[in-house]
Amino acid sequence: MGLNHIRAVLLSLVLVAAAAALAGQQNGAFDPAQVPPEAQELLVELQQLQARLQPIHQEALRHPELQAARAELTAKIGAAMTEADPSTPERMARLQTLIDRGKAAEAAQDEAALNEIAAEAREIEQRLQAAQLAAIQRPDIAPGIEAFQEKLMERMLEVDPEAAALIERARELDARLAAVLGQGG
Repeated sequence: MGLNHIRAVLLSLVLVAAAAALAGQQNGAFDPAQVPPEAQELLVELQQLQARLQPIHQEALRHPELQAARAELTAKIGAAMTEADPSTPERMARLQTLIDRGKAAEAAQDEAALNEIAAEAREIEQRLQAAQLAAIQRPDIAPGIEAFQEKLMERMLEVDPEAAALIERARELDARLAAVLGQGG
């Protein structure tokens, strides 16, 4: 149950972002009117589920055992990402710089700067995602991720027994949203 349900929640969040990107204008602004009405309803419910699951997830991650496991896993994934793409540390640092610049540009309402920053950030994120995918699929990493996700799910259920039903609903909505957006399910 754990790994598939966590993946479902993550996929749901990715689909929310994908729908926003599909409906976004050139400047990256999300325009709900450009998303089919059925997808809008699904997105709203997914966002509500995310809002309910987020505090459960955060509380579960506060558990010392999970904090230690997360730190260890993060370090392993980071090292594996760097092995897959030696420029990973520089890309991550650049992405953080872009995030900071983006906040400043947003505060200044500088659309041109935001567009430039967003374009560069998307390119960096794509490269980082490729390195991350290579890292998490490694046989020395993947089992650790699965074990962590199972522990996280157990802890989330301890925090709130309703978490399993919320995650299952998110999985159902995810499949429906993928079908509505033509992404398969």
